[in-house]
Amino acid sequence: TSRRKRASLRMSKRVQQNLSSSSEGKRTTKKKRARSRLARVVVGLGNPGPRYDGSRHNAGFEVVKRLANSRSWVSTSTFDVAHVTVRSRPVHLTRPTTYMNDSGVAVRDVLKRFGCSVSDLIVLVDDINLDVGRIRIRGSGSDGGHNGLASISSLMRSDDYVRVRLGVGTVPDDSSQIDFVLGQFERNEFSQVSTMFQNAADAVRSWCSDGVGITMNLFNGR
Repeated sequence: TSRRKRASLRMSKRVQQNLSSSSEGKRTTKKKRARSRLARVVVGLGNPGPRYDGSRHNAGFEVVKRLANSRSWVSTSTFDVAHVTVRSRPVHLTRPTTYMNDSGVAVRDVLKRFGCSVSDLIVLVDDINLDVGRIRIRGSGSDGGHNGLASISSLMRSDDYVRVRLGVGTVPDDSSQIDFVLGQFERNEFSQVSTMFQNAADAVRSWCSDGVGITMNLFNGR
């Protein structure tokens, strides 16, 4: 009889331990899901490698670099990512390593990695139709002829994501578009460009905490 009682007690303890482990696992899963719903993904478009550092086409890279500050970057097969927090919200800063024309592959992968959707996404992109130093924020829209945006919209099957367009100036008559966007900013543009990068970084922080409507009202036209 005592043996049966001891066996019954051991069985009861195992059941309680299993129930406790199961409850803890469910709580952990719920916490992860809650953080995923809060998370935002910030993608700066550009081309990887030192050859393209500082080019007009890599304006998006420069903004996410500012946002990351001294945070370390982790590399995957299609993107680099650094993690920051904006008003208790986890933010995944992303640089595609797929080259501009395949940016959609990186965006698809990073959204899947962190359980996010296009509604959690903001993209920073160079724009040759804006004067140097200007930014323009839109909640959705066409790719405007930009191959990086076209790739994202195609793979995500949606253009309903926020984008911050960074003015890099119009293509001069004596230059091709490719040479122009892959070229460096002029020395006399440095001050305007630095201010633009800071405004764009501040706009991203605003979007993370206050949403696109308030952010557009605050930053469009700067």
